[in-house]
Amino acid sequence: MFWNSMRNLAGAVGIFVVALGAAVLVACGDSQPAPTATSVPTVVPTATSVPTVAPTATSVPTVAPTATSVPTVAPTATSVPTTTPVPTVAPTAAPVPTAVSAPSSSARLVFIDNGTFHTCGLREDGAAVCTFNDEAGQSSPPDGEAFTAVSGGLAHTCGLRPDGTVVCWGASGEYDMGQASPPDGETFAAISSGAAHTCALREDGTPVCWGDDVFGQASPPDGETFTAISGGGAHTCALREDGTPVCWGDETYGQTPAPSSEVFVSISSGGAHICALREDGTPVCWGDDVFGQASPPDGETFTAISGGAVHTCALRQDGTPVCWGDDEQGQSSPPRSGDTFTAITSGAVHTCALREDGARICWGGVGIIR
Repeated sequence: MFWNSMRNLAGAVGIFVVALGAAVLVACGDSQPAPTATSVPTVVPTATSVPTVAPTATSVPTVAPTATSVPTVAPTATSVPTTTPVPTVAPTAAPVPTAVSAPSSSARLVFIDNGTFHTCGLREDGAAVCTFNDEAGQSSPPDGEAFTAVSGGLAHTCGLRPDGTVVCWGASGEYDMGQASPPDGETFAAISSGAAHTCALREDGTPVCWGDDVFGQASPPDGETFTAISGGGAHTCALREDGTPVCWGDETYGQTPAPSSEVFVSISSGGAHICALREDGTPVCWGDDVFGQASPPDGETFTAISGGAVHTCALRQDGTPVCWGDDEQGQSSPPRSGDTFTAITSGAVHTCALREDGARICWGGVGIIR
């Protein structure tokens, strides 16, 4: 499966370089609600301000995927299912973690979410702005649209209009597994993209998923309602109204089932791991931990959290970022600039966050976002 491949790539000698030449790549997917400072998920995906999800992006709105408003929110050598194409990458020189801010042409952003190798954000007027890899059209949002939330997967992105209808783009050619084809006549309150599937929550909290379902990641349990949802590599997790987590899909690395004795306010799905925040801000992670992505630091509390392919990032109460897991491309090394953020989101090999002034700052992804 794709995330297994990502995990192999992360442990390999080099740093990713997009096979498309000019195209650049970047990652992850946590479900997200309308833009709000998301205190703690989302693809797949998700940091996310914890909206009530996923991802998860964003002030954790991961993992995601978040005291999540309805909206919000790898591992070792294993074979990659033929269902999800894996972008070709080649090794490059060792990373030198430095922050990369949004292009000068970008206006102030109020929402942000990383796909696997791309990043999308929302301006104050709701217009979507995407950058980095556009191999399948995932970074080419439709003109003239306004959204309250966006969520990126491997090769697609979906946006939630103010009226609750969904628009998706990308997933062209070999990447098309139905993840960019939302059901007709539906309206939603939250949405989260996994690697090659998408899940959303209706106003009444019932989940609807579409796209790749090889591992059952697009087949939510019957009779459940949720306040947050977050799509991962080949799994999906959600929070019931009482905060208890429910996960479905791939269980190869312990992504499912979710811990039954825990109660969370936000949740974010990574490649093959999940991280969530308790009400007191303490993080709990489970699933694949080969790179330490499911081993948060002791004694820390956070307001937002976002799982990437094989790393995780979170925001402390004061807005400072903390990351753990794979750091081969600097994705777990936030800039030492003293910046504080209101939202954070993790991709495959990069991480992005929003400053209070709406500026986007990204790190990692050598050869991809630079």
